[in-house]
Amino acid sequence: MARFYFENTVSGDTFELTGTPPFDVEGLLPNGTYTVSALSDAAPTQLVIETATPSVAEADMDAHWLLGTDAGSLSDLKTGSLLTPGPAGAGATFEPNAVRIQGLGAGYVSEFDETADFTLCMVMQRTNVPSILGGTRVPANGSAGWTAFTISDNDLNITRNGGSSPTVDANLPSGYFFFGASISAAGDCVYFRGGQDGSQVSTLSEARGALAALPQALGGVHYNTLFNNDFKCAEFMVSTSFTNATQMGEIYQRSITRMADRSISLT
Repeated sequence: MARFYFENTVSGDTFELTGTPPFDVEGLLPNGTYTVSALSDAAPTQLVIETATPSVAEADMDAHWLLGTDAGSLSDLKTGSLLTPGPAGAGATFEPNAVRIQGLGAGYVSEFDETADFTLCMVMQRTNVPSILGGTRVPANGSAGWTAFTISDNDLNITRNGGSSPTVDANLPSGYFFFGASISAAGDCVYFRGGQDGSQVSTLSEARGALAALPQALGGVHYNTLFNNDFKCAEFMVSTSFTNATQMGEIYQRSITRMADRSISLT
């Protein structure tokens, strides 16, 4: 933690600022071990403190999490709904602006079961390790539910009971990208991916299929075999309503702004 000192230019006394300053400081060493001083004989000038604008939660989402040490909590922005580690444990490392999920069965569960209408969105960064990104499906042929996953270095796939298993993107960027999936009770499907190389959307209409009696998860909590998992997630959203393609694109645009405030580029 950096320390700040201020000098009274009349008396010569030096004072240390205690507590947590309500502003950000850039350029410090990662371990924060050195001292930043503000000592000067110059005439004092007005200090203007600008507070950061808090992130605005998505209105139509039931829960909206920002993840990482800068977010400081697993409580969502709207009601304080918690993400909790699955049976295998979180297997997560908190980084300044994201959480990295690593390991078989690793991840978090939300408080929201899969519903006939639902939406799940995240901002994530892949590695080259096959990973379950989220969903409700367990590893058994014909099992209820759905899941999003990567199986090779740069693909994004969806699989669900009673429906097709499309490859949403066969060329994922190596940087952060936005991913959204929404399915309606009528079987309307919207799969969206946006990132630095543009955005793409797939829409389908097919049988809804059986619902899983499980909560929506981030990571491989439910699908806990075959996929070793290693990816980062900076933002996670869950809704019990359907989101059409236009609305998904609008969420993506707002996410661009939210992530830019956290030094993550989606464009």
